[in-house]
Amino acid sequence: MLNNDPPMHTRLRKLVMPSFSRRKVERLIPRIQQMTDELLAALDGEDSVDLIPALAYPLPIGVICELIGIAEEDRADFRAWTPPVVSPGVFGFDEFQEAITALLGFSRDLVRSRRHDPRDDLLSDLIRAGEGEDGLTDDELTSMIFLLVVAGHETTVNLIGNGVRALLAHPDQLARLRERPELLEPAIEELLRYDGPVQSTLSYRTTEPIDVDGTKIPADAAVFFALMAANRDPHVFPDGDTLDISGEAPAHIAFGHGIHHCVGAPLARIEARIAIGTLIERFPGMRLAASAEGLGRTPSVIINGLSALPVHLRA
Repeated sequence: MLNNDPPMHTRLRKLVMPSFSRRKVERLIPRIQQMTDELLAALDGEDSVDLIPALAYPLPIGVICELIGIAEEDRADFRAWTPPVVSPGVFGFDEFQEAITALLGFSRDLVRSRRHDPRDDLLSDLIRAGEGEDGLTDDELTSMIFLLVVAGHETTVNLIGNGVRALLAHPDQLARLRERPELLEPAIEELLRYDGPVQSTLSYRTTEPIDVDGTKIPADAAVFFALMAANRDPHVFPDGDTLDISGEAPAHIAFGHGIHHCVGAPLARIEARIAIGTLIERFPGMRLAASAEGLGRTPSVIINGLSALPVHLRA
């Protein structure tokens, strides 16, 4: 879907959209809450933890894998495959080739398995929904698994991690959220704007010459949209470098825009709301165990995420 325009994009998106409607993903809330509670209960005896492997990673990968129908024992592989796939220039071609080959092989095997043995999961639904002349080919189903698992979990990992870091680095905003839990929903939107999970889009190509504020871009040129820069555009966000969870900021574009707006946005919002809301309620004394500015970032042109988020769970 990311690399196609209509009519191909329209056909693919039409098949997957019903599974990610707000009404459909809201049915997942009890299970997401249960998974969050289980992950946080495992931290009860800990004083200090890294929240990326403890919460931010296992929750999204668990949710999307359950949704698609991927066994729990295979989820660690996806975590290992994802970094080279989303940042091939950082890891090098050999690591990229190894990861993408493994991911494609696993996905193709899973598609073949579900065609012969359908289950109550999203992949089986996509196979059934696309039966007939508009049916998804094995390659299209493989690409859909790639998009939903890799993009679907990696971005939400970073939404949760970046969001918690931002709140802990701004104790006034965190205190405000604790005092007024009803601000959690607008707080998630502000966290998406302030330090979103994606730095830039994949490349697009111009079909004709265009002029952007005096910069001339020729036809057939690669163009990247810097989402994080747009979300702090001073013409739209005069105080864009300030975190403000009041819900008064204009709409952000952390999930993209137009026909390529993230199909999994409703699910990501719900996961972040449950994860962050439950975390700050369960550990009221939580604080960063390192300087907010000194936390390492995952090397990537596309992804914006933390390599670690060490915290003290208790004051």
